[in-house]
Amino acid sequence: MRALVATALLASLAAAEPEKTPPSADDLHRGLESYLEATTYAGSNGHALEMRSVHARLELAGGVPLPGRILLRANVSWGISAYDFDIRDGRTLDVPTTDFDRFQSLSLGLQAIYVATPRFGILLGFQGGPAGDTRADFSDSLTYGATLAVRLQPINGLTLRLGVGAFDRFTNSTFVLPIFGAEWSPSARWFILLGFPRLAIEYEVVPGLRIFLAGLFEFHDYRLADGGALPNGVFHEQAFGLGIGIEWRFAEGRGRLRFLVGTPLSHEISLDDEEGNEVFQDDLDPGLAFRVRFEWRW
Repeated sequence: MRALVATALLASLAAAEPEKTPPSADDLHRGLESYLEATTYAGSNGHALEMRSVHARLELAGGVPLPGRILLRANVSWGISAYDFDIRDGRTLDVPTTDFDRFQSLSLGLQAIYVATPRFGILLGFQGGPAGDTRADFSDSLTYGATLAVRLQPINGLTLRLGVGAFDRFTNSTFVLPIFGAEWSPSARWFILLGFPRLAIEYEVVPGLRIFLAGLFEFHDYRLADGGALPNGVFHEQAFGLGIGIEWRFAEGRGRLRFLVGTPLSHEISLDDEEGNEVFQDDLDPGLAFRVRFEWRW
């Protein structure tokens, strides 16, 4: 579910960088966009548990302007997560780690953006799809949600996005999250993105090359197989940290390649049973995290 949250919020906050001038509905149409991202984490609880994880995600998105100053956008995202656990010092878990070492997710989204004026717009979005073990029941693995947000540009160079998102959880409860995003370009070389799950301060060293300080977010909920030791349970991972990186833009800005290295300030894993009762939880000590992201726009 949390991967769905991040995808939906990124759609609602989507902007390549702070907008220096108000865009029109046609300006917001960028054709087809593709994203390929991979992240690795390493952490331990200091004694009996070590974990390494790899997350990869491929996303395609596109927008089509409609009559009446409306932009219709759609996206599809496919992801995989792999975990490697090392349990020592005689510690045991009631659930074999092989029950939660490989997961997949698929998310489909649709957003309608109404550009009322060049400085004001409204977004309504829906996102949903399965996330879990490939042997898990499809219907039990489905999560979905909706977002409603407004986009304001009070002055040139400053864009605000405010709203709310509501998301279904595996435990038959609803997760509600406020949406906030601020994008500011105080000068031709500085770019500041504040919000969740986007947080970055970027500086353009030379045209096409940027360095940045960025937030590092990872939120995953996965449904376990119904034939394992914890039937229809849920595996959770959440991490928040900071990193530094470099971005290279090429092909007249259509291509972007970003590298980031950082460390989680908070990293937690847990397991719930089918009823939502927590059966395992551990906080991991900070370790290194690496991320690479490739973008291409047609």
